Amino acid sequence: MSTDDEAAPRGLTEQGLVRTTGWLQAGSETISSGLVTTIICLLLALVTALALLPLAPVASGLVVFLLPIGGYGCWHLVTTRLAPASTAHNIDVVPAALLEAGTWVRLYGTIGPVGEVTLVEPSTSDDVVEVTFNGGTTLTWPAEHEIHTVVLDD
Repeated sequence: MSTDDEAAPRGLTEQGLVRTTGWLQAGSETISSGLVTTIICLLLALVTALALLPLAPVASGLVVFLLPIGGYGCWHLVTTRLAPASTAHNIDVVPAALLEAGTWVRLYGTIGPVGEVTLVEPSTSDDVVEVTFNGGTTLTWPAEHEIHTVVLDD
């Protein structure tokens, strides 16, 4: 996994894989689920504020301000304390056959959990490789299967 002087990733699971915060992929750009949560809460706050406006104008204004902050706060609490998750950013795409030990990669596409490669070896077929991750998880991919490498931020 990491060297002794490096801290363990925040989302490290018992299986050696790292849970990551939700990121949406829009083309090549990633969008944080924290931002998505805040925007959804803002939209909900606007609808709620419009409904409250005739009855309680001050409460209506407070809802617009506090609901998005509360939504982001809940998201932050979940991803740092209740179900810790690391933030990770995709940096490159490489064929599975060219993966090297020590590389962090997405296991299932452009988003989701990541694992640190510990071993890459050809399978019984020349066009397939078995990739073993820290913790023992092993996945078999076609040698030319494109894998997203990542950098963990925390």
